[in-house]
Amino acid sequence: MADMGSTPATPRTQVSHKKVQVNFYPPHILISIPGIGPKLAKTIVNLRENADHLYPESLGIVMRRPLDEEAMQMLDFRHNPRLFARTLEEDEETHEEDMGGCLLVSQSHKKSGG
Repeated sequence: MADMGSTPATPRTQVSHKKVQVNFYPPHILISIPGIGPKLAKTIVNLRENADHLYPESLGIVMRRPLDEEAMQMLDFRHNPRLFARTLEEDEETHEEDMGGCLLVSQSHKKSGG
């Protein structure tokens, strides 16, 4: 007869070795997060592309509920450097447009003798 030992068996849980990268993945993968459907997944992608990286708190606001421990274990909120680079490019374009407007005003002001 085999010895069962005195150590209690630890319950086994499925462990996902690959977390859902909230700031990287497309909508069809984001829907694997409990409580996120196709519409909310698209909203998350639009939000992170227009507003910057998502954090646990901001995802909880979008989902209208705080993230529970189970969800936190399956999510990765690592920053996406492409989002930052895109934000810098957009800022530079906006700055150039603003400067172009200033240049036009300055040149018209000189021509009018002001």
